[in-house]
Amino acid sequence: MSGGVYFWRDYRATVSGSTVNRVRCVGCSHVFEYVLQRAAAGGGHSPFHLTNAAAAEKARQRARANLDRALREGIDPVHCPACGIYQPDMVPILRRKLGRSYEPNAYAKLRVGFSPQETWSAASEGNTIKSYTNFMRVWPTLSQHAEKKISDLKYPPHVRKLFSLLAWAAWAGVFLLILYVIAAER
Repeated sequence: MSGGVYFWRDYRATVSGSTVNRVRCVGCSHVFEYVLQRAAAGGGHSPFHLTNAAAAEKARQRARANLDRALREGIDPVHCPACGIYQPDMVPILRRKLGRSYEPNAYAKLRVGFSPQETWSAASEGNTIKSYTNFMRVWPTLSQHAEKKISDLKYPPHVRKLFSLLAWAAWAGVFLLILYVIAAER
């Protein structure tokens, strides 16, 4: 038989959870813990709407299984509070974010010697791209505010507004030119 009609309903489920990861530092053997949080999704399929309840339950089961795997295999970059280094399995995560040549453990002593607040205060006092870049090197997991400050220094809000206005003016000019060409042909 060919040419039949097929209809279905897809189900999606999302779950989130956390676990405590216990780590023994490879540098100083200090044992520390951190909370790993993840969210995961799963799907189910009900052909001809015949198995809706089962498909919804399957979506929840798959989401739960995906979450369990994400929590079991997950790693977040968290420095050792005693010596400041990131563990070897955490370094690739930071390098994906900050570049292959980034060496996070070069700044371990700074992480132990200064708090993020002290380092942020120093970066804010300097208020330069270099000062915020240095903050990001020392505290790579706290870099979102520094990235915003760098963006504001490179492209101040008034400059962005000016470029936006210029772009709109250019589009208006193109539109008026098109209208002029159309009117001239008539």
